[in-house]
Amino acid sequence: TVSQNLDFSTIEGNVTMGDWKLVDGRSASLYMIAWNYDASGSLAGWFIKTETDKLTHAGYKGTFEVTFYDLTGTVVFQHDGTLTAARISGP
Repeated sequence: TVSQNLDFSTIEGNVTMGDWKLVDGRSASLYMIAWNYDASGSLAGWFIKTETDKLTHAGYKGTFEVTFYDLTGTVVFQHDGTLTAARISGP
């Protein structure tokens, strides 16, 4: 299970829930879903984020896709790209 608090305004919906799945010994996939709200705070739809990452000792890198839907299930926006994350060492 995974949850994420995004850098969106809370009125627009900034908490996602989902799960990680190990694909093989070095890759993982992610599926997350969240509600989406308009600027007045009314429910506007939802979005789904999928991600596939290659895990390394230094962090991970991969690809993602985010699709926004309105309340009827019509796609209103889609975005995809690449990402990297670095491991942060503790004290």
